[in-house]
Amino acid sequence: ILPTEITAGFAYWSKSHYSVEPHLCIVISDPVQDGNRVLIVNFTHWEKNKEQCCVVECSEYSELEQKSCIAYRHAMIDSEKRLLADCVNKRVRPVSSPSAAVLKRIREGAFTSLHLPIGYYNLLKDQGLF
Repeated sequence: ILPTEITAGFAYWSKSHYSVEPHLCIVISDPVQDGNRVLIVNFTHWEKNKEQCCVVECSEYSELEQKSCIAYRHAMIDSEKRLLADCVNKRVRPVSSPSAAVLKRIREGAFTSLHLPIGYYNLLKDQGLF
C-alpha cells in the first residue's frame, strides 16, 4: 500500500549515495510543518567506533536485523513530494514506522550528534522537536 502523505517516523528501505547496501531510513522532522524540507536519517549496523548518540536493538524495532545506530553524518533533506514519487516509482520501499519512543530517541540523538549539519539541527529546533 502506497502512502498518501509523509509523516514524522515514515520509514523506508533505500539504496544510499554512499553505500551499495540498502539502508533503513527514517523521517525525523515534521513534514506537516515543512513538506519541502523533510529531514531523513538512516540506520547503520552498530560498531563501537561509530557515533553512539542513538543505538537501537533489533528487539526495539522490527525492521532491524541487528543492533544498529543512526548515521547522523549521512542525514539528508528531501521533500514530501519527492518521497511520495519515489514510493510510486519503487525507488524506496516503505516499511512500518518505529515506535514513538524510538523516534523520540532518534531526535534526541540528533541534538547530541557532532555530525549532524547545523542547518538540519536548526530545522528540528525551529519545528519545536527538542
